[in-house]
Amino acid sequence: MAGITQVIPTYVGGMSEQPDHTKSPGQVKNIINGIPDVTYGLFKRPGSKRVGTDPLTNVQSGGSWFHYYRDEAEGSYIGQVDSTGNVRIWKASGDNAGAEQTIVYGTGGEAAIKTYLSASNTEDIQALTINDTTFFNNRSIPVTTTGTTDTRLISTGKPENQAYIELRRTENGRQYGFNVSRPNETATVDLRRATRLKIKSDTLQEGADTGNCPGIGTQVFSVSAASNYTGTTTVSVKDSDGNDLTTGKDDLIFRLITLGQVSTVEGDTDSFQCTYNREIDLLHGGEGWAVGDTVTVTLDQAKGGGGTGTDDATKANYTIEVEEIETAKVVADVKLVRPTPTPFDSDTAVTADTILGGLQAQFDGVTVNDADGLNPESLNVQIIGNGLFFSCVNPFDIEVAEQDLMRVMQETINDVTELPNQCKDGYIVKVANARMSDEDDYYLKFTGDNGDGTGAWSECAAPNIVKSFDASTMPHVIQRTSIANQGTSSELATFTVKQFTWGDRAVGDDETNPIPTFVSVLNGHPNWESVADNDNRYISKVLFFRNRLAILSGENVVLCKPGTLASPDFWAETALTTSSVDPIDIACSSIFPSNLFDGIEINTGLLVFSSNQQFLLSSDDTVLNPDTAKLRSIATYNYSVDIPPISLGTTVGYVDNSGKYSRFNQMTNITREGEPTVAEVSKVVPSLLPKDIDIITNSRENQIVLLGKTGSDIIYGLKYFNTAEKQIQTAWFKWKLNNNLLYHFIIDDVYYYLDEDHFLQTINLVQSETDISINKDDVNYQIHLDNYVTGITGGSFNTNANTTTFYADWISKVTTPSGSLVIADGTSRYATGTVNGDYVTVNGDWSDTTSTHFSVTDYNEYIDTFFGANTSNIRSDKGVTFDGSTLSVTFKYSGSGAASEEWGAYSSLGFEKNIQCSAQYVDNGNNLTSAFGLSDNPPEKFRGIGLPGGGELEQIDYNWTLSNSSAGIWISGSSAIASSNIQVYTDDPAVSQFLYNLYNPTRITTNVEPLDIYKPDTDVFKITYDGEYVRWYQNGREKHRVARSVGNKLYFDSNLNALEQFGGVTVSTAALKNVKFESLTPGYALGYLYDYQVDFPTLYVSTSRGEVTRTDVNASLTLHRLNFNFGKVGSYETTLTRLGKDPYTEIYESTDTNLYEASDAPYLEEAIKTIPVYERNKNVDITLKSTSPTPATLHSMSWEGDYTTKYYKRV
Repeated sequence: MAGITQVIPTYVGGMSEQPDHTKSPGQVKNIINGIPDVTYGLFKRPGSKRVGTDPLTNVQSGGSWFHYYRDEAEGSYIGQVDSTGNVRIWKASGDNAGAEQTIVYGTGGEAAIKTYLSASNTEDIQALTINDTTFFNNRSIPVTTTGTTDTRLISTGKPENQAYIELRRTENGRQYGFNVSRPNETATVDLRRATRLKIKSDTLQEGADTGNCPGIGTQVFSVSAASNYTGTTTVSVKDSDGNDLTTGKDDLIFRLITLGQVSTVEGDTDSFQCTYNREIDLLHGGEGWAVGDTVTVTLDQAKGGGGTGTDDATKANYTIEVEEIETAKVVADVKLVRPTPTPFDSDTAVTADTILGGLQAQFDGVTVNDADGLNPESLNVQIIGNGLFFSCVNPFDIEVAEQDLMRVMQETINDVTELPNQCKDGYIVKVANARMSDEDDYYLKFTGDNGDGTGAWSECAAPNIVKSFDASTMPHVIQRTSIANQGTSSELATFTVKQFTWGDRAVGDDETNPIPTFVSVLNGHPNWESVADNDNRYISKVLFFRNRLAILSGENVVLCKPGTLASPDFWAETALTTSSVDPIDIACSSIFPSNLFDGIEINTGLLVFSSNQQFLLSSDDTVLNPDTAKLRSIATYNYSVDIPPISLGTTVGYVDNSGKYSRFNQMTNITREGEPTVAEVSKVVPSLLPKDIDIITNSRENQIVLLGKTGSDIIYGLKYFNTAEKQIQTAWFKWKLNNNLLYHFIIDDVYYYLDEDHFLQTINLVQSETDISINKDDVNYQIHLDNYVTGITGGSFNTNANTTTFYADWISKVTTPSGSLVIADGTSRYATGTVNGDYVTVNGDWSDTTSTHFSVTDYNEYIDTFFGANTSNIRSDKGVTFDGSTLSVTFKYSGSGAASEEWGAYSSLGFEKNIQCSAQYVDNGNNLTSAFGLSDNPPEKFRGIGLPGGGELEQIDYNWTLSNSSAGIWISGSSAIASSNIQVYTDDPAVSQFLYNLYNPTRITTNVEPLDIYKPDTDVFKITYDGEYVRWYQNGREKHRVARSVGNKLYFDSNLNALEQFGGVTVSTAALKNVKFESLTPGYALGYLYDYQVDFPTLYVSTSRGEVTRTDVNASLTLHRLNFNFGKVGSYETTLTRLGKDPYTEIYESTDTNLYEASDAPYLEEAIKTIPVYERNKNVDITLKSTSPTPATLHSMSWEGDYTTKYYKRV
């Protein structure tokens, strides 16, 4: 049997449920509260710091949670929509963290908004945040529409039918006639018109002896039957039987021409006679005439109708007979309009006003019946421009008799050139380009320049169709609308919850601009096949893709027009043609029912998920539009609809819970063509993830995924690390929180989680200066407590019992603490307490908090400039906390001659004269001003010691007493301060608190430009004070320390090197660019212990070739000892669970003999610990555990033992 030793070089492989002999080196059975990291090893997770002190107020049971990140200055928020639709939001980070914010209910009203946001199933409320707007959709509310497009209206407010007759030309001797009828009317009217006339007889006498022809004349006659012809040239109208006619014969117009020739009577040269030639011209055949009808008229100009005198005074009569007629059948059940033709005399002017006025007059009292011949409604006629506008509640048709004279426009035209340039304001017409198709039809609306009359036509929507989405059924929004007291401890934001504004349908109809498919079928306007659930459609998710708001509904992805996020528009831009900016409404292509639930944007498109399929919305073109968009199936994997997919950088992760346990899959190589690669990342832990897991969060920067189950205290984590070539790490682990989980999220390297006691807590995924820690031998060590708070003071020391008791009113609010309550300070001391209600008692004297401080930074910004141009009233609201003590402050400024490399703090800095500065403090809300002046002649000048060039340094000292803890320092300038610097220092112990308050102004007033804030790319510096030393840090390592004594403070040169000289702490403008001032929090930290545990697999002799590791499971291996290689470590324990023996546990303290105090917890930066085993490898289980607040970081392990390859074989 040979001795053997092997090394497991790293423990970053995470958990594996594979058999131990198949586990890869570095994998373990179980990790609790640890993080496997390729850089730092397997380390104990950071503790969770409480946001604020108390639980979040007014948290309701159930409901849906969301979070929102504003910016670095303002921080983040967490919100809840409870089951009754109430919205509450709390500050999660930044100033006044933990405070409930102001909620205002806007458009739609509080009651309607809460109705939409109410949901019994928490997954029904889905959220999407874009900038300052968070969209919420309710999966259980069907989307409906409201309102209609512009409707033709009359004064009664009822929808009306319209027509416009345009007068195309005015012409003498023309009849401007038209027919008005009801649609689909079949009854016709016979319209009989004379086509030939003859002169049947006349009363002219040709034998006159006067030597002239008195019967000569030309006259135009217009004859209509009447009962009385007085004052006219008509004598009578009779039918063929000679009966007088009084009605039904209208507008027969003809011209009589009588010519005469005088000649002598044959045989009598003294006698004359007149020979007449008679002619008749039919000008207009009139209406209602029959063959044989006669009219008798008098020719006014002709005499000689049988008179006896030489003047033949009587007029001649002519009888005209209708020889031929034509009969036309017209539909004119409402009105047959056949006005008297315009004058045939070309000398008589014909005007449009005359024509239109005559036509309008014929419609007094005219009505139109409905389709059943009932309910008559007035037919209104209005003269507009050069035409007549007709309107009626009941429908009607108009047909003009002469197309060259008039043109009628009703609901539809075929040629836009036929549109009149004067019309009724608001008139809507459909342009039907193709008679057999509706796909290219569109609508135009007339807008008058000043109402009716001249104007222009523009595209519009068809009248009286669905116009808008019902905002009460569409996604609602929450918007951060204002903030008060920003940057102070009373900062408070206002959020407005409201129904959102959605674009309306402005063009087209249901064929050319259909209703989006996320709208339920209603109002007789369906544009898809009938669907289940009473034709209701629901919005599953709102997404954002390529500057378009995207809605998932059923099997469709619907995207609004790009760039319309302020009022998302899901309607086409125009019905004339397809535009690249039109909405996209596309259904997924699948042989299975595929309701879409969620999606995520990737490089190649929008990846969307149904419960059993994945689809990719993409475009073969660079522009995504309705013509290029494709939505095709790329994979058929099950998907948990309650957990959104996440981006892992270049890949996508999602959860599948179709089996007994959940699986976490990773999709890679997602292209427009071909299938992606899908790998089950949780394959090595098939039973780790519960089936009902329901919340997920991740950080791509830290390459970590955290999954949880509402109501459980276990978090399941995945740590991964990718290079350009391959995935180096895929490691699973578990966290056990101090209470059950309600919600969690990650923002800016910080993991936030809300527990069932409503405490909001944070875990820094990257070690931060906000973590409680101690510094030992220039190394920072984290203190690991959960749900901890800092600044605990006011302990009451019992001398007899040697115990200290603290009161905190939140202790009893922690209903299910996971571990003991522990108090700790910044000098490596900690103690476990005994809880009684809201009191905790610890051993020892913890009553003095004046000499121990935690270096806890409560902001993470860097200040570029101290004073900018035109600065006034820069104030620190946080104040300097002293009670009744005298604070001595020295204000310095440098003259222009003070230039020195050594005095970098003063180099190249000039100070504008005539600046009046003042120091104030606030006492019970009243300002008490004590001023000191800086001028050209200050009370004291002295030559700067060691200043090359003899520059002058002017100094003013001022002392005052601060009488309460609300004190603040004000500095104000009466004029611009240009390229200047004011140096401030104090001999008080809380120097960095003072510097922080002074150099981090939180309120700027009276037209002041904001300070320029940025994070440096290079070194980060920090000043701290711990009660004994002022320390100077660079990149987390202490570079210099100075003991607190008079005349022995920190200075810095232009290279930011600490200088131990002169008599004050001075920081230059240049230094301020990179120096981070810390706020010192007096008091202790109080939090709960949590366990860190690693369960190791059975150890085998293994050999590796390339990436393949083989283990010898048949050989005999006896383990002698284990050697753990630790990074930062404090107290920990190991347990050997041995077959047939009691467990063996050893507790280790990382101690250095004679170098620590008995009450101090010791730490080591690195350590190797040996654990004796002396058991066969298969007979022992090994567990590493840390139950103290000290760190524990495992880098590697080596083992030693006896090994033989001989073993019994079964024959």
